[in-house]
Amino acid sequence: MARVLILCIFLINVIEAQINFSITPKEIQKGETKYPIPKDLEIKVSPRYRKEIREKLKLLENKFVGTDISIRLSSVETQGNIRSVIFGMMDFKARRFEIPPQTEGYLLEVTSRGVLLMARDLMGIQWGLLRLKEVMDMKKRSIPSFLIHDWPDVRWRGIHLPMPK
Repeated sequence: MARVLILCIFLINVIEAQINFSITPKEIQKGETKYPIPKDLEIKVSPRYRKEIREKLKLLENKFVGTDISIRLSSVETQGNIRSVIFGMMDFKARRFEIPPQTEGYLLEVTSRGVLLMARDLMGIQWGLLRLKEVMDMKKRSIPSFLIHDWPDVRWRGIHLPMPK
C-alpha cells in the first residue's frame, strides 16, 4: 500500500514538473542554419499512408495554436513501403537509402530549405514527429537545422521507475 502511495506521489510530481524524458538520438549532426516556418505551411506526405500519417500529425497541432500559420496537406510519391513527411523543398530520393532498417527507426533532416522525415513504419514517423515537436521554436517561427538517424535499442520502449525499499 505504501509503495502504491509513493508511486502516485512520484507520478503527480513528474506530471506537475513536466519533466522531459527526452532520449538522445543515436546519430545527430547539428547544422548552422534554420528553416523559417512559412505562414502557409504545405506538408507533403506519402499518399499510400496519408490517413495514418495525418493521424500522427496531430502530435504537432498544439505547436500551431495561437499562430497565423495555416497548414495544408498534399501528396508526394515515395517508393516501396517508405513513409514520409516533407515541409518545404527537400529531396527525399537521395536520402531513402539512409533510413535505419530497424523497426521504429527514422531519418529526420532539417535544413534552410525544409524538413524531411522518413521511416519504414508508422511508429518511426511518430518518434520523428515527437523529436521535431521538441525543437520547433514557434516564437521565432523556425526550426534549427540538423540531421538525425535514430532507432530503439530494444523492441519495447518503457521507463524504469526505481522504488525505494
